[in-house]
Amino acid sequence: MVAFEIFFCVAASAQVPKSIVQEAGRLWQEGAFQKAKELYQKATELSPGYAEAWIGLGACHRKLNDFVAGRKALKKALRLDRNFSESLIQRGLLEQEAGENRRAKKFLRRIIRDDPNNAEAWLVNGICEFRQSAFPKALFSFSRAADMGTFDPMPYVYLARTYLKMNRPEEGEKAMMYAMILNHLDPEIRYWSGVTKYASGKTGEALNELEIAIGISPGEKKYRFDRAAIAMEAGIAKTSVADWDTILMLDPGNPEAMLRKAMISGEWETGNRKMAAAFCRKTLKMNQDFPIAFLLAGDIQRNAGIGNPCKTWKKALAAEGVTAIQASHRFQEECIGKK
Repeated sequence: MVAFEIFFCVAASAQVPKSIVQEAGRLWQEGAFQKAKELYQKATELSPGYAEAWIGLGACHRKLNDFVAGRKALKKALRLDRNFSESLIQRGLLEQEAGENRRAKKFLRRIIRDDPNNAEAWLVNGICEFRQSAFPKALFSFSRAADMGTFDPMPYVYLARTYLKMNRPEEGEKAMMYAMILNHLDPEIRYWSGVTKYASGKTGEALNELEIAIGISPGEKKYRFDRAAIAMEAGIAKTSVADWDTILMLDPGNPEAMLRKAMISGEWETGNRKMAAAFCRKTLKMNQDFPIAFLLAGDIQRNAGIGNPCKTWKKALAAEGVTAIQASHRFQEECIGKK
């Protein structure tokens, strides 16, 4: 009887962390990472040997950009179970998001060596290679992840993004077709579908896809930025100004929207080269860490006949999405084409 009571108490105490971890997992799915972290922390205190709780705690720290605490939690999980692939994947993700791609790949290679059919490991490995601009290697990793037959659309999304970086937009568009089959209601998938269509020269279809993405997620500024940029290039000023007005309403001090709106309304085109040069410097000063600034500055230099727009546009090629495509078009047509 005493033995049964001891067993019952141990079993009951083991169930407490499990229920907490399940609730924390639900909060994680909802994006409530701070609340999820607090529950995972509680689970580790109640059951210090519960590896899954430590993994969840480390993943929450990663989402909250506390990489030091995240490493500490995931190291604990690995000590408890060295063969738990999820802890290795989470460590790989953490290192990748912390900008430590080489360190991330060390953990991912270990998973792939022991489990060559782990689609998630191939996906994260591909993301590391993508961020290192090793696009052929990334293409291989994303293809392996996609070939596993999972229902995750992300390998196809990253395949499309890689094809765009390799100037193969038609193949990117095909990859996005598979992603759309798996989840056509995800706004990010509709967004990248629009970007690949734009890169393939299908401006009307691209605008339609971005319209759908905005409808699903109205507060996402990136979708409005790129729809406005495409509409601007297509000569649809009304759509561009409306989108930038909306962005400025959501984010009144957004310098990019202010500059874009100023460009399309002609506020900077005074015919005065000195003022154009000053506006160009202002563009770079306000957005110097963002490739979009170099696209805008190059446009200003070209239109005002000042500086070296080709050199400026080239710096915008590091971007992704519509910015990179537009910079590439300008560079190809107005710089390489003139040589």
